[in-house]
Amino acid sequence: MSFGGHQTHLPDARGLADLAVLLANPGTEVHVGTLWSGARTLTELGGGHDAVLDDRALEAYKQQLRALEQELQEAQTMQRAERMDALRGERDLLAREVRAAVGLGGRKRGLNDVSERARKAVTARIRASLKKIAQADPELGEHLGARITTGAYCKYEADSEPAWTVK
Repeated sequence: MSFGGHQTHLPDARGLADLAVLLANPGTEVHVGTLWSGARTLTELGGGHDAVLDDRALEAYKQQLRALEQELQEAQTMQRAERMDALRGERDLLAREVRAAVGLGGRKRGLNDVSERARKAVTARIRASLKKIAQADPELGEHLGARITTGAYCKYEADSEPAWTVK
């Protein structure tokens, strides 16, 4: 890799290959399926379609979160610090469960969902490669870390058209 007049050599890694695709296509959202297996869409990836939480369970969680928020406000009013801590812990645990079951835009995550596994795998290997890059070349690591986004779609957002040579 070459950046800012510095050249950095790193051992081959799938995360570096993912980064190479993103760098070769600045400003373009690339689906994780493309990076993970060459699939271009969620349909091509396939996988489980049963939701992690059904509608009733999700609504029950949301109602419980609303009730916890109300109890938390009452505990604050009564200045019951110990009760507030317990309620915050319960609220945070429940919120994590809801976040694990629901993706961006309220889309329900599927059980054994291949696209979710692809998202996690690609994100992990890109982050691992960014960490190695930052150790070898902090300036390049900072540049990429600020401009690479991951999720169901990954993207490298350049400030201007960089003169990357991807090998």
